[in-house]
Amino acid sequence: GYFEGDTYPDEIVMIGAHRDAWALGAADDISGHVTMMEIARALSILKDEYNWTTRRSLMFGSWDGEEWGLYGSVDFNENLQN
Repeated sequence: GYFEGDTYPDEIVMIGAHRDAWALGAADDISGHVTMMEIARALSILKDEYNWTTRRSLMFGSWDGEEWGLYGSVDFNENLQN
């Protein structure tokens, strides 16, 4: 997800979590992933129903491959720079 900022749109605050786990997925890190998704949902309601805006852009990311070496988030950020 992405919310474009109204004052500093080129400055991005990244909010993310991984969703893979070796074991006990509800604790590592699906709980963090669900929290991130709830934040995105709540901010969407503020934006749609109350015309809320943010100064900086917000980007939400959900990655796989963290347990095996941060593959998802590293690949995303390397491609974002290009």
